[in-house]
Amino acid sequence: MPLLQSIQCLLIVGVNLITASLNVVYGDVKYVVNLAVMLLFYLTPVFYQVQTIGEKYQVLYTWNPLAVLIQGYREICFTGMYLN
Repeated sequence: MPLLQSIQCLLIVGVNLITASLNVVYGDVKYVVNLAVMLLFYLTPVFYQVQTIGEKYQVLYTWNPLAVLIQGYREICFTGMYLN
């Protein structure tokens, strides 16, 4: 669990630093970030299982870095171990 939390922390800090620096130069970045966060919210499998995703949408699942973290948290909480 601490390994997943540290990876998530690094991901969040990195994305925040990049978007904050882009927001200083380009003021419209906040609108793009709003849209991206909303899309990630609906594409992250929090309330549905990974197995329910169709074969052609598996590519979107693998591009989402939060989906892999949530799958790891789910494995740790439900089974007690992280399996890949």
